[in-house]
Amino acid sequence: MRLLAALLALAPGAALAHNGASSSAALTSPASAGEIADQSYTIAWTDANVRFGASVVTFDFRYTSAMPPTQEPGTIPPGITGGYVAVAIDELDPMNRLVWDTRLVPAGTYFVWAIPTEDPPDVPITRVTFSRGVVTVAHPGDPIHPAIVLPEPSQPFVRVFGRYPIAYEAFDSTGTASVAIAVSPRRDGTGFVPIAMGLPASAHGEVMWDLTGVAPGTWTLRAQISDARGLRFTAYARHFVEVVAVPASDAGMVEEADAAPREDAAPLVNADAAMRAEVPESCAATPSSPLTLLLFSGWVAALGRHRHAVRREHQPGPDHHRDPRDLVVVLDGDDAERGQRAAQRQS
Repeated sequence: MRLLAALLALAPGAALAHNGASSSAALTSPASAGEIADQSYTIAWTDANVRFGASVVTFDFRYTSAMPPTQEPGTIPPGITGGYVAVAIDELDPMNRLVWDTRLVPAGTYFVWAIPTEDPPDVPITRVTFSRGVVTVAHPGDPIHPAIVLPEPSQPFVRVFGRYPIAYEAFDSTGTASVAIAVSPRRDGTGFVPIAMGLPASAHGEVMWDLTGVAPGTWTLRAQISDARGLRFTAYARHFVEVVAVPASDAGMVEEADAAPREDAAPLVNADAAMRAEVPESCAATPSSPLTLLLFSGWVAALGRHRHAVRREHQPGPDHHRDPRDLVVVLDGDDAERGQRAAQRQS
């Protein structure tokens, strides 16, 4: 490790804390709704655990009952509130966990968030990160507050079309709570339009968002839970959803299939796509085929865990022989007519 650090120190730009990349703490706990704490709670995260150059990176960990609306990566949410869990935790700390003393924290549901500090600063972007889940603090005699989280999208720059399943995870100790899901084409936390109300406060709920007629662009997702006691909690997705127009032709798909996989390629998600790729051995594609590249480029991999099937078929050429180039991906929907062809025969 010392040799690696020394070599990196000789490289151009290695004086930056992470070779020019912004630091962040990816919170791994809390990870769900319904985690209850009285006296304490253990927070966990992952980070680089290595120091490049002269900058020292530390993290402050805080909590808030009012999660701000979705923000662009690298943006510090304006007006964010909440108390401190711990300050100046060195990135080199190998434990990547700490015990949050909740004895004096008022009853309620809280997100945990982290903000890095670099001394001296060398990266203009500060990446504030939020926990996937929430902690519900309740002391003896306190009401146990409801909770809800939107686990998806779990990464930025997710593109969707057709239909998109909005998953939510709710917690209700009374059995009286209901959930409302809303979306907004704005990035400032306003302009929300409800798409579902009165949903059950399920630990693993889902509502299908029909994107027919929805304007392409960047959308914010919001979930709210409220119970008969008048207690409520609001959560926003940690990342935006990019609605794209339903492809009018397949040419773009084929171009993407012919390109090499890109790490920064945004996943394209369609709810009519499936849990698995069913590939008969007789139709297996060669590693250089467009379909294989299409699969590896993140198209099918990002289609998700949903209801329908992705199958790939051969379309016989003029000589009626199966050719690895004669490949068609069919995304099965509720019926065959909803299938969409994602790759066509290459000449």
